[in-house]
Amino acid sequence: MSLPHFPPAKLIIFDCDGVLIDSEFLGCKVVSEALATIGCHIPAEEVVRRFTGISFVEMCRILRADYGVNPPAELENIIKNNVEAAFHTELKIIKGAANFVSSLGIPYCVASSSAPAKLRLGLAITGLLEAFEPNIFSATMVPQGKPAPDIFLHAAEKMGVAPCDAVVVEDSVAGVTAGVRAGMRVIGFVGGSHCGPDHAAILEQAGAQLVVSDLAEMFSLLDLTPRVTNNQKSKPEPTSMSKTLKPVKVAVVGAGIWGANHALALTSYAPAELSVICDLDESRAKAAAERFGCRWSTNLDEVLASDVEVVTIATPDHLHRDPAVAALHAGKHVLIEKPIATTVSDAKAILEAEKKGGGMLMVDFHARWHPLFMGAKSYAESGKLGKSVMGYARLSDTIWVPTKMLGWGARSGPEWFLMPHMMDIVRWLIQEEPREVYAKGSRGVLKDRGIDCFDTIQSMITFENDAVFTLESSWILPESYSNVVDQRLTLYGTEGGLDLRNEPNLWVYTDKFHTPFSSETLTRYGKAWGFQYEPIRYFVDCVAAGTRPEATGFDGLVVTAMIEATLTSIAENRPVMMDEILGDISQLGLRKKFT
Repeated sequence: MSLPHFPPAKLIIFDCDGVLIDSEFLGCKVVSEALATIGCHIPAEEVVRRFTGISFVEMCRILRADYGVNPPAELENIIKNNVEAAFHTELKIIKGAANFVSSLGIPYCVASSSAPAKLRLGLAITGLLEAFEPNIFSATMVPQGKPAPDIFLHAAEKMGVAPCDAVVVEDSVAGVTAGVRAGMRVIGFVGGSHCGPDHAAILEQAGAQLVVSDLAEMFSLLDLTPRVTNNQKSKPEPTSMSKTLKPVKVAVVGAGIWGANHALALTSYAPAELSVICDLDESRAKAAAERFGCRWSTNLDEVLASDVEVVTIATPDHLHRDPAVAALHAGKHVLIEKPIATTVSDAKAILEAEKKGGGMLMVDFHARWHPLFMGAKSYAESGKLGKSVMGYARLSDTIWVPTKMLGWGARSGPEWFLMPHMMDIVRWLIQEEPREVYAKGSRGVLKDRGIDCFDTIQSMITFENDAVFTLESSWILPESYSNVVDQRLTLYGTEGGLDLRNEPNLWVYTDKFHTPFSSETLTRYGKAWGFQYEPIRYFVDCVAAGTRPEATGFDGLVVTAMIEATLTSIAENRPVMMDEILGDISQLGLRKKFT
């Protein structure tokens, strides 16, 4: 039967904590322990009853009003850090959540009171992040958190669905109240470990029209037909990252500059076992294998027939599709260097192979691991900058890179070698999708040196929230520049802004003044150090624990489409809409519609 007096659901909005991940009592225990350190002794059971489903700001208001406690500013970070630590060791998925979500045949999203970092962490650890990406909404994105309706109304607007056509699934009184105030149908959920015998009655009293203890009950209650996927039956429910990890066997495809970085990251990381390096150039493959103490091969089919679990692809930009598709069809987990591909059609082929093969796919947007960008992300997630309005990002190289470092510069360009980093970083920071691209570019300097590619490109991108960013990249900075890389980022929001410059603290005076490149190899204490190694190790951790990684194939597809739109705009001297470039992505199982 369907819910009385309402049309069929067109969207399901899930709360996260206590509905998708069994985190409520875990988090409340941490809050109880943190409050005790400031002399406020509230049992975890009371924390569940009073503070479940609300923001930290609202919790502080209640503590001041009802308990006479004025929490210190540092309490938020203490709770945040302790919750994250508990997540990594104790967090579990709600039973049946993964199968229910993967079987849904209508759009869905998550809307939570949690800060974006905590929200994404919980989804990542339990293997749900990719299923919801990019439709993940936090109360920090709206003026008021639950029990105000703002977050649910925001989610429905972003998903393009009227509030009356949406169904909210909530486990807290604040969340149920917010859903009712938003004019949505609300189903109470009592399947979390924090729910006592009276919890169903409490949610009904708050306005939930129905209460379930198993998400699968909603199929019949909402007249939903489960969508069956080819490999759904064989997929186990994700659990936690806390299980014992065995070494993951890895193959590196591409023995060039960045392939060596992959190998270096893996050979100095205990959870990984570098099994083989594959390159079409036998002498290069053999030399790399001797350096890193592993097997070598020039035959990718031979590598894919072996017992390696992970294949990392570090071939030149334009040579990603074939090894990625082959590895994914072979059921391997694949980490691929940015850009995922140099055409949208190639990127879609890779995502289709991921869907068919069943392995995990991650794009190595390693700028996300740079400490400066991680700091910027924290501020963006905090809500202190407000809604993004305008920004500027630059990433350029000296002319040494295309003329001396790379042997295939003419097959790439600053748009493929550099822009993917900044396009991904901007999307990641503001959590918005691009709508329109207008760009200009110039050629001449490199062409005169026999490298027929762009010298410089500027791309103005308008996002779905109307924020406008200008991105630029160049490959012709003089070699006399103090660093190989020139990088800048500025972000303006309605409440604040930030400015980032990749200027190292190490200044060197030898035959010239220079600042060492931050991606140079640095090995100390038996381990390779540097932000560029961390996403490679992170992917190994994800494979070992069975959790879906961030920086997904979807992210790679969107960035490639942004660059293709940039090139189309330059060629045709006009603004280009993103949906012109992306086309129909529904066959890939992606729910995001770009407008």
